[in-house]
Amino acid sequence: MHRWLFAFALLACQRTETKPEPPPAKPAPVVATPKRGEPIDVHGIVVTFRDDGTVAIRGRDRFGAALDTVYENVDFFRNALPVLDQSLTAEQSMGLRELVTPR
Repeated sequence: MHRWLFAFALLACQRTETKPEPPPAKPAPVVATPKRGEPIDVHGIVVTFRDDGTVAIRGRDRFGAALDTVYENVDFFRNALPVLDQSLTAEQSMGLRELVTPR
């Protein structure tokens, strides 16, 4: 009887159901970047989207400290904004975010 119960338990544990298909991956949002090489003044911070894909920022934050940084690409720049927000004015923060917001 124990063997029969063991065999029944093994059969009951085996599932023949297939896993549901994962939903298709969403395409990455397209970021409409301004013209390359043209400096854009965002409330005292000059942003330049360079021809090589890098993003350069130069200016002063709300405390008067100098900002002079080059980011590898738009994604790195966008990911740095939460940290930059801590030292920027509200206008600067909103202006920089508008430059890299997916449309």
